[in-house]
Amino acid sequence: MNRREAIVVLGSQPDPGTWRFPRHVYDALDLAAQRYAQASIKPVVITSGDQSLSFARGEAAQPFRECDRLADDLVTRGVSGADILREGESRDVISNLYYVKRKLAQYGAPQQIVLPLGDWRIPRIAMVAEKVLGADFMVTYLGVPSDSPDPAQEHLKSDMQGRFLEPMLRGDDAWLSGKFYDSWLYRFWAERG
Repeated sequence: MNRREAIVVLGSQPDPGTWRFPRHVYDALDLAAQRYAQASIKPVVITSGDQSLSFARGEAAQPFRECDRLADDLVTRGVSGADILREGESRDVISNLYYVKRKLAQYGAPQQIVLPLGDWRIPRIAMVAEKVLGADFMVTYLGVPSDSPDPAQEHLKSDMQGRFLEPMLRGDDAWLSGKFYDSWLYRFWAERG
């Protein structure tokens, strides 16, 4: 794959009543499709997400993988399905970026990443990306104006994810391997319900 950049679209927990993503996800999809359409050398687009942690614990039976729903939406917006890679193992932003990094390495895709996402998510995701992706990737954040669903919850997520990643050396995949979904961070979220 000879591409200049990879556009990465992260999933976010859909509403179990409608199975629609929050508005900021659709706005991020718009930005991703626009950037793709304007590129002279088409980027690879990676959609990322299986299901949220709470749904994975059985709180609701999500009828789709987030990466599939995002990819389908991008195709309706003019992105070629041949240019989309689906990362369908992740359940939170740490695993999103871990598995995206592995997917990029597997396909020899570019080290320039563009992340369109809700502007309130940028500080936390940038902190996680710095640790998980390390120095091998350059990330550009394209913020879409949106309201944070709960600023206190976003602050808690950022604090807990920062504490979890603190002992990790920047970009150290070996440190993360085997830590998903049963380490103290995931037990913390499970206890909070």
